Amino acid sequence: MTNQQLEIFLFQYTESEQRHLREQPPQLSPRYRNIPKVVYNGREMYQFNFGSLLKNRSVCVNKESRFTVIPEHIHSVIEFLYVYSGRCTQIINGQSIQMAQGDICMLDTHVPHSIQPLGKNDIVITIEMKKEYLTQGFLQRLGNNGIINGFLINALSSGGGSRPISIVPQPGGNADPCGHSKHSLRIL
Repeated sequence: MTNQQLEIFLFQYTESEQRHLREQPPQLSPRYRNIPKVVYNGREMYQFNFGSLLKNRSVCVNKESRFTVIPEHIHSVIEFLYVYSGRCTQIINGQSIQMAQGDICMLDTHVPHSIQPLGKNDIVITIEMKKEYLTQGFLQRLGNNGIINGFLINALSSGGGSRPISIVPQPGGNADPCGHSKHSLRIL
């Protein structure tokens, strides 16, 4: 797939996005009728299990639907959220997190979060993975120090709920001599 083909694919409206644009006020997708709700930390929220998407694999990649709220939920998997284009506002553990193009957020299992409606130019890609995918060999290849490796090791050794990590551009948008944007890690 070329870059141009990828852009066309990501920006074309899905059937769900077309429905959300027609509905006023926007309604939750009908698929939520089949997603179980749980009480977590005293609040009712959805429990996303990704059973059908991860049935025969350990990792799946999705584009988030635009023009609708993604209500508060928790996952049974680890999630990486990448802002491909535009902006994204997440509410993570009750804290509003503003994300922009190029930002990445890592969420452990059982971290309550929601996503505010995405606009026309807001493309958000999520990567969900089973904890079993992150084997000891995988982590050893990452190295034995650093905040990301620490997050992943903690996610594997705990029952979930590690503090989310957001990778965001440094203020001022400075680039290194090779033209790469400088980013910093933010523990939420």
